[in-house]
Amino acid sequence: MVCGPVAPAAMVPDVQRATGQAAPTLQAQGATPWRIDAFLAGYRGAGGAANYEAHIVEDVIPCEYGWEPWQPGNGYLSRAQFDPQSWETAGGGDPADDYTVGANMARWMAMVDPGSSAGWPVCWWIKK
Repeated sequence: MVCGPVAPAAMVPDVQRATGQAAPTLQAQGATPWRIDAFLAGYRGAGGAANYEAHIVEDVIPCEYGWEPWQPGNGYLSRAQFDPQSWETAGGGDPADDYTVGANMARWMAMVDPGSSAGWPVCWWIKK
């Protein structure tokens, strides 16, 4: 008998499904837990694939910009370094807001191959 709400199988991280244990908290150099939590809330809210979460948090974002507060000036938007037109196509919004960045990243990944030139052609393939 199950008590309380149960997440659909697609929403439960692979680690939790395989072991019955909660997935480890994702960590990345320079990131505060609330920054990652906000990013993941947006990513999940936009239907982002759970199997990519650790890779994005621990590899892609640190490679693209890092987890320090994003500052404009290099021609790209957000810590995910979107081209301005791609950013708008993915949903737009405040590129300094971590929730928005996560949501736009999930939406963009649903439109393009994330490892292609339309995605993150260098940083997608980096694994620490």
